[in-house]
Amino acid sequence: MARADATAHSTRQRVGHKILGAAIYNHQPISAIASLAKPLEYEAYERGTPRSIQYRKEYIPHKWLAVTKADNIIVLEARLEQAAMLKRVVDAIKDLVQDCNFDCNDSGIALQAMDNSHVALVSMMLKSESFSPFRCDRNIALGINLTSLTKVLRAAQGDDILTLKAEDAPDVVNLTFESPESDRLSEYDIKLMDIDQEHLGIPDTEYAATITLPSSEFSRITRDLSALSESVAIECTKEGVKFTCTGDIGNGSVSLRQHTNVENDAKSVDISLTEPVALTFSLKYLVNFCKAAGLSDRVRLCLSNEVPLLVEYGLSNNSYLRFYLAPKIGDDDYVGNTMATFCMQTLGCEVSAIHTVNYSNHVAYRRVRGRKTPAAEITDLYAGLKSARLNDFDMLLSGYCPSAEVVEAVGHIARELRLASTLKPGSFFWVLDPVMGDNGRIYVAEECVPVYRSLLKDADLILPNQFEAELLSGVKINDMATMRQAIATLHQVHRTPHVLITSIRLPATTSNTPSAAEEDLATSAKLSVVGSTATSDMKPRLFRITVTALPIFFSGTGDMFASLMSGRLRQAAASAGLLTTKSWQSPDDVLPQDLPLAKAAEKVLASMHAVLKDTAKHYNAVVEEWTEAHSNGKAGDDEVDERHLRYTRAAEVRVVRNAGSLREPPDVEDFKAVSLNVGWEGAETTEEV
Repeated sequence: MARADATAHSTRQRVGHKILGAAIYNHQPISAIASLAKPLEYEAYERGTPRSIQYRKEYIPHKWLAVTKADNIIVLEARLEQAAMLKRVVDAIKDLVQDCNFDCNDSGIALQAMDNSHVALVSMMLKSESFSPFRCDRNIALGINLTSLTKVLRAAQGDDILTLKAEDAPDVVNLTFESPESDRLSEYDIKLMDIDQEHLGIPDTEYAATITLPSSEFSRITRDLSALSESVAIECTKEGVKFTCTGDIGNGSVSLRQHTNVENDAKSVDISLTEPVALTFSLKYLVNFCKAAGLSDRVRLCLSNEVPLLVEYGLSNNSYLRFYLAPKIGDDDYVGNTMATFCMQTLGCEVSAIHTVNYSNHVAYRRVRGRKTPAAEITDLYAGLKSARLNDFDMLLSGYCPSAEVVEAVGHIARELRLASTLKPGSFFWVLDPVMGDNGRIYVAEECVPVYRSLLKDADLILPNQFEAELLSGVKINDMATMRQAIATLHQVHRTPHVLITSIRLPATTSNTPSAAEEDLATSAKLSVVGSTATSDMKPRLFRITVTALPIFFSGTGDMFASLMSGRLRQAAASAGLLTTKSWQSPDDVLPQDLPLAKAAEKVLASMHAVLKDTAKHYNAVVEEWTEAHSNGKAGDDEVDERHLRYTRAAEVRVVRNAGSLREPPDVEDFKAVSLNVGWEGAETTEEV
């Protein structure tokens, strides 16, 4: 652990602060989950109009008029010869999805829903041919709680026949179970729910690899490997398909080659490959998918480096049950403490780093050695610092945590440091980067989300991206008004003093007439950072900085941003005389663009832009050189692999070569913060600094 002299470069005075860099290993999304990571086009099925009630007059003695309701018309009737099939389908998905719509139309009955973590999507289609008879007079959506449906389906016995019935704009759906001999009839009504659910349009995809194998074999592989690890790497090459896992207790792998069983085709293994594929997935989800193994003898796995995994079980009459699973790409980043420690030391901080993963390299290279650090080891490492009296830290920067237990361990360390500073306001400051996901997809264990949420009240500054801010605040961000609402929730409900949201893709203004600067940059992709330091009554003070995005995936930018913000914010707070103020909160009369948080963000973004521009220049030169040298003929597997390694290395952020830009950020005037005055209806005005 290096302990260099700490220098505040903004004032050129010794400030002697120390930072504990714990769990800094940020994630960045890659295009491998683009089809799930991007907002998908969707079509909402038409819901039934309010129930039509027919009335008639009746003569009743001593009463002139009474009103009664006539019977409603049945618009859906579907008879399924095997009730057990629907029972197995629901059993296979009920642990992923709790409430969902069964969308009924003349083609059949469909279901599509995501799990709460937005990691997996389930899509079921029971074609009309699977029913006899089948009648659906109008499109209706039956919103059903799957736990309730499971309880009713348990009433089905053996070979019972199931008939579903629903009226127009129904309040209930009727399920009738009939024995094959028609000597037993049981009838149940399930109350329906009004579920506001998007019907996503899943694009047709040409997969690089398709593996069809016995369902029982896939179940056995996932079950066996899940005993060793939380994740499995699936690699498909011309030699076959290999399932590999690495865990704390050991490693495991299963390899399958193409095989045709002439006596029993259900036991064959078929592999179709256009290019090699290697992706990593959560075994917890795959084990869950395998609950559908009883529906079909065979399962089809479809992989590509640019889309989620498809796991498909074919049903009778071209019906199907499909699961889509986003790859585990969370570790796809520059080894976090390597980046963060260097950046903070460059700004004059003494750093003690505790690694939450110990990898040889980041996994964008598709080959890595090392392991994730258990929570107990992180706690033990901190205990070692404490026993040596090396725990007198001014700041804690925490980032990627591989499990909920590690998040809790880091939170315990932060609370202990906070308690020790109780009598000295401002003497300890926690920067929390709640690394959970991006672009609408979560890529850590879903149990991490509530743990992060419980720690917000203890953090001084949080650095979520747009998606993470939505997870923490519970507010869907689609414009600047909802952005303000999310930040206000984080301030007022969770009592977080400083919020800085990154990777925001919203219009630069809501005005009908763009500024001249916006017109000049209309052809460039834009990203924004929106921040706020709460007033004394925890109201937001919003500012925004908009930057031009570079069209290259860089590893380590999240760690760079978090570490530079930690150093720069302390310098800005020192300049404002706030280091002895709780959470370094500015007085209420300080304008948003003048906040220390805004001043720090300006310098950080200026430094990062300079570093990434230089990295992009180097990357483009490597790509051009490779293209010229390999312009003839189709690339083989080895050449494709070599190209990937060369490009990945070229995209490594050239932070060491650009240390000067970290110390003295160039062109800061191009990254000035703008004060935002955003109303709840979305009106936005800006004030240039």
